[in-house]
Amino acid sequence: MSTKKISEKMLQQIMKDQEIVLKPGGHKKAFANANQVRERLLRFHLFYTAEPYKAYRKLQEEQLYRTTAHETVLCKERLINRFRFMLWKDSIDLKVAGEDKLIADLLKQDEEEAMEQDHELELCDIEKFKALYCQPAKDPTPPPSPELQLSDAHILPTISSLSDEKPSELQESSYETEVELRKRLKLRSYLKLKVVLTRFLQSQT
Repeated sequence: MSTKKISEKMLQQIMKDQEIVLKPGGHKKAFANANQVRERLLRFHLFYTAEPYKAYRKLQEEQLYRTTAHETVLCKERLINRFRFMLWKDSIDLKVAGEDKLIADLLKQDEEEAMEQDHELELCDIEKFKALYCQPAKDPTPPPSPELQLSDAHILPTISSLSDEKPSELQESSYETEVELRKRLKLRSYLKLKVVLTRFLQSQT
């Protein structure tokens, strides 16, 4: 504690201020506004730091905390400021936590989608490989017997037309499979690029 000396005039002013502040019911309104509260309290705390007035200052502070003016103006102002600070801090914490969680969820979702696409492409590649290279060898059709040529001659054009249509259907299905495969490859590349860019941006912040 500093042993600051104060003049008699300043001491009288302090006593007058404290009398106004602490006087119960002496005035209808102890303070005109919150600025008066701050000014008088600042003067009170500024000049009541000398050692001879320590006990008196402590008593005055205890009485000051019981006044109506303190409860109605200063206490509410402190509570409001504290409440606003807590709201601001909580909002910042929630925002940061929400952004981190959102980025983590997006990365996890992208990785899961990429893994699913890889699995689907692997299955598609296996099916395509089987369709192209693992088909069972077809038995050569024996030449029709003379009886068949004579008795079932009207059926032969239908059989030949069916045999002509099969290669075109296989070609069309293989083409559709190729187009679908390319689409999935593009989607997988896009998802992997998105994950890499998101991780890079997260590391830069």
